[in-house]
Amino acid sequence: MADKKELYEVLFEELNHKMDIVLEGYGEIGRKFEEAREDRQQIKDDLTYKIEVVANDLQETKEELRETRSEVTETKEGLRETRSELKQTRETLSDDIEATRLELRETREELGQKIDKIGGIVEDHGIRINTLERMANVD
Repeated sequence: MADKKELYEVLFEELNHKMDIVLEGYGEIGRKFEEAREDRQQIKDDLTYKIEVVANDLQETKEELRETRSEVTETKEGLRETRSELKQTRETLSDDIEATRLELRETREELGQKIDKIGGIVEDHGIRINTLERMANVD
């Protein structure tokens, strides 16, 4: 029986040793799971931070686009007003040019008439001078 007792003690000792190895394995697995959980949490935190940064950048870009859109709208309105002003100015200038053309025609006609009148007066003076010269030579 002593041999059996010794055999059982060796078996129990071997079993205890194997159980210790299994428990160490479970402990190691637990540590690995904990490390994996910590790594996963770190990755999650990193990704959350990066997503927040990108979201903030997108929000800023969205606000900038909104401002740019507003500026573009203001510029379009300004261009429409300028176009309208240019059209009015062109019409006013066209009217002024036409009025100036008519005025120049009238002035040319008046000048032509006055030149004709002065030409007539000069011609009359020429005739008088010739007449006076003939009268002066007769004496």
